[in-house]
Amino acid sequence: MGRGSCAKGPGSRAEAVATEEEEETTLRQCAVTRTRQAKERLLRLVSNPQGQWTVDLAGRLPGRGVHVQPDPQSIRRFLQRRGGASVAVEPLLEQTGQGLTGRVLDGLGLARRAASLRRGLRDVTEGVESGERPLIVLAADTAVHTRQKLDQLRHRFPALEVWELLDRERLGLACGNNGPVAVLGVTEPRMAKRVRHDLLRWRDFFSSGQ
Repeated sequence: MGRGSCAKGPGSRAEAVATEEEEETTLRQCAVTRTRQAKERLLRLVSNPQGQWTVDLAGRLPGRGVHVQPDPQSIRRFLQRRGGASVAVEPLLEQTGQGLTGRVLDGLGLARRAASLRRGLRDVTEGVESGERPLIVLAADTAVHTRQKLDQLRHRFPALEVWELLDRERLGLACGNNGPVAVLGVTEPRMAKRVRHDLLRWRDFFSSGQ
């Protein structure tokens, strides 16, 4: 399975925001670990009449689904428990990884179309200095000097939430830019919440190992 670059820890700010949101949402139990989390933090699996399982990333497919932790080990354990060695686990894991990445990029595209996305470090910095507190996405292949400038901004505004993933080319395509983009900032709180949920699942999937 092709991996993306793991999120470089968003830090205590991101985890605190996620915890606050979990207190305000519906909880579901993981079918493998039996732990309870906000349903947006879990993956929903749905079975068709033939017993084939599909990952329902948006949580909207018909049928009675089950929820599992968003990591390959939990998905593999659940599927093998239900179908044994005959279950085609790896194709579903590949589909899941691609789907989680697509969800993050789609969320950034939605933010752009809603005029809630700042593009480039200069634009993000201007927003922060004017009072915005965006969810910041940093490309994993960002140049050293850009990282240093972002670190300076975070030093001045320590509450900023920063995620690192993918590359400048894909972030540029996601936000409709004509070229690569290293830094994006989602400014609208509801948009940021949706992107954050997808980032948390993306991180859990790609950072857990196979």
